[in-house]
Amino acid sequence: MKTLASFIQIFLLSASASASPLLIGGEPAKEEEYRSSVFINQSCTGSKIGARTFLFAAHCMINGSSGELNKPFRSGAKVNLQSHYGAKTSLTIEKAFPHPTYVAEIKRRLQLRVATTAGAFASFDVALFTVTQDSPEFPVANIEYDEVVVGEEVVIGGWGCEVSTHNATPVNRYKIATSLVINSDQLTDYYKRDFSQANVFNFYSEGIKANASAASICPGDSGGAAYRKNSQAVVGVNSQYLFSDNSGISTVNTHTRLSAVAEWAQEIIK
Repeated sequence: MKTLASFIQIFLLSASASASPLLIGGEPAKEEEYRSSVFINQSCTGSKIGARTFLFAAHCMINGSSGELNKPFRSGAKVNLQSHYGAKTSLTIEKAFPHPTYVAEIKRRLQLRVATTAGAFASFDVALFTVTQDSPEFPVANIEYDEVVVGEEVVIGGWGCEVSTHNATPVNRYKIATSLVINSDQLTDYYKRDFSQANVFNFYSEGIKANASAASICPGDSGGAAYRKNSQAVVGVNSQYLFSDNSGISTVNTHTRLSAVAEWAQEIIK
């Protein structure tokens, strides 16, 4: 992931909590863990959720300057996928499905000539894409559409930067961390904004700036799955983060709720 132009960026998220000072918390995943997670086009993290369907963040797919689909995700384009356990492949995009609320919100903001980077706080920052070939080297993750509640633990992960959003370390390993889901009342924003209305779209986990034993997502982690710790099923998607200062390390991680888009997702997954 890249550095930020602003303190809240939709380029998101999911980092890990770990013993290594090179990580914003996190630790490299073992080969046998979370094998449905994939690194997409050396840019965003995603996960395989159907035989020919992949899940990640809409902001990884939609151009924030135009509201249109980026070329690498148009039908017929080749998408490159890699795992943390050695599997790599190139597949052909059949069709991309950014959530319609996200596309509409970005276009609304463009018409108003306001920043699009916080668009996911007023929409579902989630996307699916289907491919034309099978990829048996990547197993399919289970999804649970039960709502994520405050006090739960989720495992977040991704191929994001490991120091801060200002210092993009080499993106070459998949990291994971267990994070506590927190109440929106605990959100701390550098710009002191009210995000209570975003609860329908997102749930939130502690960043390392809020809890030294937690983890902060960083660019490159965007689109990575948030797994329910007990069942290891996918329940959310890394979306964005909030800062309390200018360190480039988040206080809060935000994750799109899959429980709220179940019907939409189930109609697409194949």
